[in-house]
Amino acid sequence: MLDTMFSFGWTGVVMAMIPLLTFLGATNTQIGLITGASFATLPGMFFSPWITRRFRIKKWYLFVTNIPYLLPVGLCGIGILMSSGLDLENSFLVNFILVMMLIHQFFAGFVGLPHQEYIASCVPMSHRGRFTGFSHSTGGFVSICSSLIGAWILGHYDKPMSFGWLLVFAWLVSQAGYVACLFARERPTPVEKSPSPWSRKMILALWHDKRYLRALLITFLFYGVFFQIGNFVNVYGFRVLEMPAQAIAFLTITANVAKMGLVWLIGMLVDRHAPKRTLPYFFVFCALALVPVIVFKHPLAVYAFAFFGTLAISGAIAALNPIMFGIPSSENRAGHYTAYNIVQNIAFAAGPIAIGLFCDAIPYRMVFGIIALFTLAMCPFTKVILSILSDKAEDYS
Repeated sequence: MLDTMFSFGWTGVVMAMIPLLTFLGATNTQIGLITGASFATLPGMFFSPWITRRFRIKKWYLFVTNIPYLLPVGLCGIGILMSSGLDLENSFLVNFILVMMLIHQFFAGFVGLPHQEYIASCVPMSHRGRFTGFSHSTGGFVSICSSLIGAWILGHYDKPMSFGWLLVFAWLVSQAGYVACLFARERPTPVEKSPSPWSRKMILALWHDKRYLRALLITFLFYGVFFQIGNFVNVYGFRVLEMPAQAIAFLTITANVAKMGLVWLIGMLVDRHAPKRTLPYFFVFCALALVPVIVFKHPLAVYAFAFFGTLAISGAIAALNPIMFGIPSSENRAGHYTAYNIVQNIAFAAGPIAIGLFCDAIPYRMVFGIIALFTLAMCPFTKVILSILSDKAEDYS
């Protein structure tokens, strides 16, 4: 329910942000900075291990920290709605959105660690792949409903007011989703056994865990490269192929049809054949998903990527999450997950900025081809790097 409700709301942000930035005339580099603002999470990630040690049960901490995390999204929407009355220029609005996203990401630094500890305390390793698939599938269904609402808003209000209403809607629904986390039965974390935050013991526990360090490398490459390309495929569709703003609703529906229909099966497949074995092949699928936009200069190619790219990303996450959540012992979760959050958010920051710079320098389709080749090479690389991991669910926490 937590992930499903969040998907219902966050779909509005996904629908609004890229068409809004394109409408306001933001460059690819500015879009990369805004979508890659996750470097602002680093202070929160540094202090989170101290805070989370005070909570054996994480759900209340998770609920409270999400309030300032999601509020800047609502403020973006309110700012857009007030822009015409205040006669604000587009350049000011782009900078305002950048500041709000930096604040949003700053508080995201305090959200990631309790969220992961909460999931690990509630869901056993043997079911994490399928539960990830189920949450993506149910999230896909409600996101279709959200997309239809978004399409109506985009079609019935002038630009950019329609984007403002969409962001306010997304903020309210996403915040309501975190009420669901309060109803789960959570196993208390043995915080008294946890190494002191940023102590020599905590750092050594991570350093000696070679399995986790290898998995962190794969995490960085996946989230820094292929995970980021979808936004720029959409920018390519709006800017080069001149797709209308309302097309974002149908792209989102296409992606969520894929989630609803097939991702739960992918999750079952991951649990049956082990995350370690299935992850490399999802990288092949990632590369193949880019083929339509590389070969065909047509809006249908963008829709094809929305469908197959969503399946590829969801499959890779369904295989990668159980590995990242399952390797650390319960007392080492805070330290390991902090390292995971830092690596992931560095990837979230570096990836969009680098891709944005490339897209400003060379044609979009050439960038897509380079990333497809890189992602294809991830298959054999991942097999080698993760070869020391176990295939058995009972060997993980």
